Amino acid sequence: MGKIVIDRGFYSEDNVNAMLGVHLKFLIGVKTSLLYVQETLDQARDEMKDFDHYYPDEDLYTCSRAIPWDYKQDRPYKGDTIEEARRMYLHLYYI
Repeated sequence: MGKIVIDRGFYSEDNVNAMLGVHLKFLIGVKTSLLYVQETLDQARDEMKDFDHYYPDEDLYTCSRAIPWDYKQDRPYKGDTIEEARRMYLHLYYI
C-alpha cells in the first residue's frame, strides 16, 4: 500500500489512531498550537537556526524529531482497549 498525504483539516486523535491501527504510512499537517508541537518546536528551535538545516533551493529550514504517540484502540470483539506508545516523526519547517 502507498502513502497518504492529508491536510490538517483531517487531523484528529481518532483519525491518527485509525491509520496507525491499520499500519498506513501517512503525512498529515497539524496546527502549531498543539501542545506536543509547541514542546518539540521549543526543543528544536536552536537546532533549526543552524545553517546545516537550511535548504537554499526551497529557502527553508527544517528538522525532524521522533515523538511518542499515545496510541489507543478499542477492541469491542475482545472487550478490551490497547493503549501503548507508538513512535511518530514530527517534521518542522520554517520559511
